[in-house]
Amino acid sequence: LDRALRRIEGWTDQQVVNRQLLLARAALHAGFAYGLLAEGFCSAAVDEGPELQTPQLLDSAEARFTRALTLATALNNAELANAARVGRARVRLYRGNTAGAIADATPVPVTFVFNAAMAATDPRRENRVFQQNNQTFNVSVAPAYRGLTVGGVADRRVVVSDSGRNASDQVTRLWVQRKYGSLAAPLPLATGVEAQLILAEAQGAAGGGVEILNALRARAGVALPALSAAEVSAFGATVFEERRRELFLQGARWYDLRRGMLPLVPARQTAYA
Repeated sequence: LDRALRRIEGWTDQQVVNRQLLLARAALHAGFAYGLLAEGFCSAAVDEGPELQTPQLLDSAEARFTRALTLATALNNAELANAARVGRARVRLYRGNTAGAIADATPVPVTFVFNAAMAATDPRRENRVFQQNNQTFNVSVAPAYRGLTVGGVADRRVVVSDSGRNASDQVTRLWVQRKYGSLAAPLPLATGVEAQLILAEAQGAAGGGVEILNALRARAGVALPALSAAEVSAFGATVFEERRRELFLQGARWYDLRRGMLPLVPARQTAYA
């Protein structure tokens, strides 16, 4: 994507149709790519460059989201602009820039969704969650995501079920996810719900975070009880738990474990069943 940006920059708008749009898209997806490297690895090298630590990778992601937002705003492209805002709010939150994260997340509608399009016609474009869990049975849903409730009410954000059979190893019980219904089901890259979660975390309980999480729980299709007094008193942990459920199977959990120093399940140096 960086190379695409450099190549397209070498031409003019007259030589390349929709050149500004291509630049915006390349910058946006480069931002997501750098963000994934930062979240998934302690360090990384890009294009034979020097070793970059997580903060440097996050900075690289932010720079590309900033460029994407500038280009998308000039094009009056609300979809790309909001995707860039969510991406930049995410990396700013991770870097401790709460004011910047709040500024980016605030304009994004809660209903906003920016998807990566999947397809059943090419193995490289299949929804890998559905393929690995629901089709080839190579992975199962972990116990911590089974039968989740809020105040005794079933949590419809994390819908999983016992398949009635074992997984491909013929030992592990196969539990399957119901979030993605096919190989062609799109995968969210940035959403208004995540923007609201970023706002709740950045603003804290006293700054409106409680009201944000309550509104997310109360929205159509979720309809869960408001935060309990115990959840409000342990608001930091509550935000991470809400993220675990709202962003189920969207690739956010691993870095939340890292940055929140959350307990690993099973515990470190304990054999996984």
